[in-house]
Amino acid sequence: LGVQEKGVDSLFQHTSRAGLKPTSIIRNATIEPADAETAARLELSLGAPVYRLVRTRLINDEVLANQVNFIPYEVCPGLENEDVSRYSFQRLLEERYYTIITQIQEEMRIVPGSESDLGVLGLPPGALVLIIDRLSYSCNRLPVVWASIHIRTDRYHYVSTLWSQAAPLLQEHNLIQ
Repeated sequence: LGVQEKGVDSLFQHTSRAGLKPTSIIRNATIEPADAETAARLELSLGAPVYRLVRTRLINDEVLANQVNFIPYEVCPGLENEDVSRYSFQRLLEERYYTIITQIQEEMRIVPGSESDLGVLGLPPGALVLIIDRLSYSCNRLPVVWASIHIRTDRYHYVSTLWSQAAPLLQEHNLIQ
């Protein structure tokens, strides 16, 4: 039957093609029981084991996002031993764990940054962040990665390249410079 062709480019691939240099700093990689929200988004039983991968996303060595990925443990056992700091996480899923992402669903909103966001992103108290909740689906239509990406809104030149659909939301909040 062969391997399913991938249907969507990873953010890393899209960023690289746009002439930008993406990197990540892995801050934490743990296995934990799925809480109610994670279980619902990934269609898992409450308490099922999931990877929680916390990282800082940089573009051209500038901090852009505070990101947390949740992945069912059964999708990629051994993930905690992988280095995804300079490599596409999605390509790792495809090449090492044979999980092909064919569809992505994103929800966006702008909210005051959490204490964690402000610290990681280097923002002042009260700063707003763009949150993108991204659910990635495999070729058999199962959710395999839930990413909550918290992005600096003052780096509009990167945001507009990577998430052009966020422009109306940023305009609505007068965040486009």
